[in-house]
Amino acid sequence: MKHFLASNKKLTSTILSLIMLGGALTIGACKVNGGNISSNGESSPSQSDSVVERPSDSSPEINEKIDVSTIEFGDLRIQLLSNTIVRVENKGAKGFEDRPSYIVQNRDRYDEEVSFTLEETAEDGHIIKTANYYVHIPNGATAEDVYITTPFGDKLWAYADAGRTDTNVYLPSPSDELKSWYFTDSPRIIPSKYGYSDVNGINNLQDWDFDNDAIDAFVFLPQGNYEQFCSDYVKVTGTSEMVKLQTLGFWDSRWYAYTSETAIEQIEDYRNQGYSIDVLVIDTDWRMNASIGYQINEALFPDMAAFLNQCEEMGVDVCFNDHPEPVKGTTNGLDKAEVDFRNKELTLVLSMGLDYWWYDRNWSVCLNSADPDISVFAFGMYAYQWITKDYRESITDLNEFAERSLIMGNVDGCLHGKWNYASDISAHRYSIQWTGDIGADSTALAQEIYASVFGGVEVGLPYMSSDIGGHTQPVTDDMYSRWIQYGALSTICRVHCTNYSYIGQIGRMPWLFGETAEEVAHTYIDMRYRLLPLFYSLARENYDTGLPIMRRTDILYPEYVEASNNDQYMLGDYILVAPITEAKVRKIVPSKNLTNSNGGYGLKAEYYNNATWSGSPTQTKVDSAIDFDWGTKGPVGIGNDNFSVKWTGDITIGDKDAKLTFFSDDAVIVYLDGKKVIDGSDVYDTFLSTEVLKANSKHSIEVQYAEFGGNAHVFMYYEEEQAVSYNSRSVFIPEGTWIDVWSGQSYVGPKTYTVTHPLETSPIFVREGSMVALAPNMSNVREKDWSEMVLDIYPSKNYDASISVYEDDIETTAYKKGQYRTTEVEMDYNDAKGALVVKINPTVGDFEGDRAFEERTWNIRLHETVNMKDLSYVKVNGKVVPVETILKSKDGKPFAYEGASLDANVYTFSVSGSIREEYVIELYYDSAQDTKANEEYQVEETPFEIDIEEAGDAVNLNNEALDWVSFGEGETFISKENLGIFTQPESYDKQWISQGNFFTKVFEDETTNSNATTSQKDFSFVINTTNDAKYYVLYLGGNQSTAKITVRDSAGNVKTETFGNIDGEYLRRVVIHTTSEVEGKLYVTYSAVASETSGTGTPSYVTFACAIADNELPEKVIFEESSSKVEVDSIEDAYGSLNLSEAGASLGEDTLDWMHFGNDGGFNHVEKLNADYIQSSSFTNASSFSDYTMILSYNDGTEIGAHTGTQKGTCSPGVISLVVDVNPNVKHIILYTGTYQATNTIEVYSRKGTLLAVSTPFSSVNVANTKIVVISVEALQEERIIINIKSSNELNGGNVSLAGMAVTGISSNESVTGELISCEEISKNIDLDSFNYQDWYHVGEGASKADADLISSVKISNGYNYRYEDYTSTISFNGNSAVSSGRAFDYANFDVKVDENTQELVLYASVYQATAGITILDEQGNVVFKAEPYSTMAAGAMGIEIHIKIEATQSSTLTVVYYKGGTGGGNAGLAAIAVK
Repeated sequence: MKHFLASNKKLTSTILSLIMLGGALTIGACKVNGGNISSNGESSPSQSDSVVERPSDSSPEINEKIDVSTIEFGDLRIQLLSNTIVRVENKGAKGFEDRPSYIVQNRDRYDEEVSFTLEETAEDGHIIKTANYYVHIPNGATAEDVYITTPFGDKLWAYADAGRTDTNVYLPSPSDELKSWYFTDSPRIIPSKYGYSDVNGINNLQDWDFDNDAIDAFVFLPQGNYEQFCSDYVKVTGTSEMVKLQTLGFWDSRWYAYTSETAIEQIEDYRNQGYSIDVLVIDTDWRMNASIGYQINEALFPDMAAFLNQCEEMGVDVCFNDHPEPVKGTTNGLDKAEVDFRNKELTLVLSMGLDYWWYDRNWSVCLNSADPDISVFAFGMYAYQWITKDYRESITDLNEFAERSLIMGNVDGCLHGKWNYASDISAHRYSIQWTGDIGADSTALAQEIYASVFGGVEVGLPYMSSDIGGHTQPVTDDMYSRWIQYGALSTICRVHCTNYSYIGQIGRMPWLFGETAEEVAHTYIDMRYRLLPLFYSLARENYDTGLPIMRRTDILYPEYVEASNNDQYMLGDYILVAPITEAKVRKIVPSKNLTNSNGGYGLKAEYYNNATWSGSPTQTKVDSAIDFDWGTKGPVGIGNDNFSVKWTGDITIGDKDAKLTFFSDDAVIVYLDGKKVIDGSDVYDTFLSTEVLKANSKHSIEVQYAEFGGNAHVFMYYEEEQAVSYNSRSVFIPEGTWIDVWSGQSYVGPKTYTVTHPLETSPIFVREGSMVALAPNMSNVREKDWSEMVLDIYPSKNYDASISVYEDDIETTAYKKGQYRTTEVEMDYNDAKGALVVKINPTVGDFEGDRAFEERTWNIRLHETVNMKDLSYVKVNGKVVPVETILKSKDGKPFAYEGASLDANVYTFSVSGSIREEYVIELYYDSAQDTKANEEYQVEETPFEIDIEEAGDAVNLNNEALDWVSFGEGETFISKENLGIFTQPESYDKQWISQGNFFTKVFEDETTNSNATTSQKDFSFVINTTNDAKYYVLYLGGNQSTAKITVRDSAGNVKTETFGNIDGEYLRRVVIHTTSEVEGKLYVTYSAVASETSGTGTPSYVTFACAIADNELPEKVIFEESSSKVEVDSIEDAYGSLNLSEAGASLGEDTLDWMHFGNDGGFNHVEKLNADYIQSSSFTNASSFSDYTMILSYNDGTEIGAHTGTQKGTCSPGVISLVVDVNPNVKHIILYTGTYQATNTIEVYSRKGTLLAVSTPFSSVNVANTKIVVISVEALQEERIIINIKSSNELNGGNVSLAGMAVTGISSNESVTGELISCEEISKNIDLDSFNYQDWYHVGEGASKADADLISSVKISNGYNYRYEDYTSTISFNGNSAVSSGRAFDYANFDVKVDENTQELVLYASVYQATAGITILDEQGNVVFKAEPYSTMAAGAMGIEIHIKIEATQSSTLTVVYYKGGTGGGNAGLAAIAVK
């Protein structure tokens, strides 16, 4: 290989040609052109006007105009954007793309030039070599073939590992290995240069460019440095708009119909009560109709401009809520009518003086997006911010700076406070984002803390805003205190709630919630205002670097596993916040305090498939406690909605007096000792309590719970009586000594502690060896500038500290043009002087405005610490200054501006003068000790490697492995030995079971399934390694997502790999190989990185199928390719009615199997008895519907559902997956499916995942589009196929649906036939013993013939079912007196054994205003007899005697169904059954 070195000067085509005669090329800081520059400075996507000649198509073209190093290989372009960012791009239809895209805002503003060497290799094509990474380009490569390694050959990234990501991508965790991370700018959309405004009549939809899409990957190589990654990320995608200082003040918000007068009174009330306020939110009632349009409600605000001006004079910003509906007739957010209308109306209100728009993309109302792959959340925020920015700039003189363009919008992907998928990559640019309508309980608070901490660190959203105090529920006084403690130290402090009519509370003002809450609110809100210099500096740091404001602890301490918890965070480098989410000590009532009628622990539980506790229970069992959170699902075997549970037994109160407290969604009713003590029949998600019950007292208890729809949960707690309420939580304390600001107690880290706090306080720690700049107390940020500040110092001998105080004009965009200033303060111990030295450096920079003072007073507050107590004297710039000592006092405040402190004695003195001068403060101590760190922190190193492999088609879970666990088996998992090697996976969201996966688990007994446990976000678990196993093999997959696995040991060693398929399903075998015999723990997180989102639902998820621990790698099982021929024959409109039991008749075939999905609104299906062609069904985010355009019925199903006919079914905004076994007898599969506000596409796969057939998609907009889809099957052998009904292009509430399905073909029954002998009305007396029956069963009395077993498994429907005493005949048996009892029902079935002899089946039945129907099936589900022999609409029930002849060629068991036919409201009934 030959090398030639080129200079850094511009290379002409001639020089390059000469150099290339020698072979290779080394280039230093090459600036390259990827497109022409137009006269207005914009870059077009057309190709360079000078292209270097190359010997072949595979040789690169090197050009020089734009500011990044660029190498072209035909239709492939590599750009070295920096030493840590690489762009890999395929040429689009219009060429390579150099215009800013919707996602990628920066094309050429990078602050470093990358030197590289280009080498040609015989085996690998080309290698671009830099000091930090090598880019490998195989011969003839496209972007899909490119990969990147370290200079030592270790792979950093390959497109082929995970492919396209789309625009919804989670960011990496600080505790990840962080070798690489990437996203693809897809779809690549180029906004108009006019943005979201109509200039010169241009139709913006046409002026946006959607036609130059191509693979365009941005690869980040931060070398393990999370801060480097954040900086690079915002460099590529754009920065967050820096908020005004006022935005960081206190917000008051509620859904309340203000008038001009009451809104002003609200501001004055805050001031009069002694609270600070900076922003007032006026919800939707500011306009006419309180929901639609922009016409001011002049009855409430007769002069809106005057009102907004008055608020401005009071120093308060105003925010209006807007629920926008698209302009009628528009379908795209860029339609001209929409753009014109939104610009005109939003601008009109802004011109009246409005400060913020709140783009409230409510769950049923939103703007249309410009593209299905850009979420409505993100695009709406784009539009609102653009319009705000355009207006602000239009009213600003050329030599001045516009006010900052701030809005509030919904967090994309975080619905009702819970992360469902990652935000659009553009979302972080749009300032304040709200987490949605949330509850007010401790669960909601914990969820909000998680959402905000996680959202900052792994989504990149710096200004997340919670409804502090909760929106959808009344908040208790105690919980309000806990909410305020969190809210005051969160990024945006905004209290909020819904209307009084929903929760019975008029707002979230502190004075509404009692003395303790007021005390807490004063303490914490005042503290927030004193900490505003810190918050504002962090806001600027976010603008510069992308680092979040609320920083998860692992940003600073990534080496500690515990630091990655999302329930605590740092404010800057030195303050640790760990909110408490409980306001009372509540404990689930344990099993040992509950007894049932059998004398055992726990309560008798009766589960009903209705919401009224009526009829017979579907299940009866013993529950150890009332502690259930089913999410949107339901108990196993019960429907997801419209079910109820009744718990009964005795309860013994513990050793302390206590209340019983219940928390449920939906209804809960409680009886103690026969008396109703709680009636929660019309409330939900509210804590309801009994009176205080005496310690050790015993009571009978009955708890009735009902679920109507949506989420389902119910909990029963002890709430012990306490004089003072204390709550505890665990906190990870990082390295060093940290001081509790309330008590002064020191905690030495790294270590996890349990801390306890009363209601008045929550855990806040400051590091020994830190400084905090404090502002004065104020009622409003405009009230005082920062010409006098406090420097709060917590000294240390061996921990240095530095802070930066950032200042600007607090409200305009001048900061973007360099108009700001910073003051750096440093602290370290000078051993030579024997003094702690604090240096306040001269202020650097400048800005204009009222806050641009030149003199400042620093009031120094020096805290005593355990290690630095006895201050001797102080020098400032070499001169000794007097010092005052303020003793510690319980009346002090944390981070106090003046007066006593709570944590320690404080030494105070002042330093005043020009901000342009340096001030050196020397602090001399009589003795100074080192700050301690926990050197006994346990660090276990468990060396390991990770390999990612194709999983194959199946795995054998047998007894040869040391241990295995399989997930997706009901609510838990199954395992071989349950050795505890793999812990139960925990997930942020509610897991469900997906059943249509292209991977099969084969068990020891040769049974199989394809189930997996599924999450839209993540799984976390621990592997307890053992010397008996070297391999820990995980089978992990997902659907339409990119996933990441992170494995780390206790010593901080971490490895991360990424894989997935954004366009479909995937499954990988992850092999973790321990390379030593050390037993320890491996912490595993498997999470979705990127999601394919569409509309309001998402089909994206990750799955965990199974795990194996052994000394050998398990063998991969590979299936043969499918031999079946499958086609989608027809798609026709659905109308009329159909009996699923006869679905094959229209094709001239038998019905081999069917499923019905409209079981009275529940999500549990009903299926054909004894058939096993349809193996399973699963729905992503299932919900029910009732408007299918066909009426489907059945008469040979497993249970009563809606067998007489219903239009109900089940729908999904994601994927409906069906697993079907086929053989040569199967000819067709029929789907009764539909779509609403979405596109329905049906795909058929082999169990290997090979696509066998795909339907023509069909769509709907405003009404449901229902179809009958017929799929033909030609199977040469038995095999399994998977049918996926996929939703795409969803609009609001869009979904695909399934009412039923059938498998038809040729019946294999040749051994049994049935024939009706007679059906007659009956009124005689019958003695069952006198007819010489081989067996009989009396249904009314539950009695059976002794020593006979031909009749079994008598099952009465779980719907309508009651015992009657008026059968038209009397029946005697076993010598007993005659009885006239029986059971009336809709539907019943039982089994009958038959043999080669002719048998006669006799039913002593009844029918009331209905048709009597009978179906008999063999063991394979084939219908051997069907008749509806009798109908009546008479006023009374009629007894009938039915005789059926059965002939069989071999012994078998038949299933007999007796049911109510017709459409009337009557019933069927059975008194007795007999066989002779």
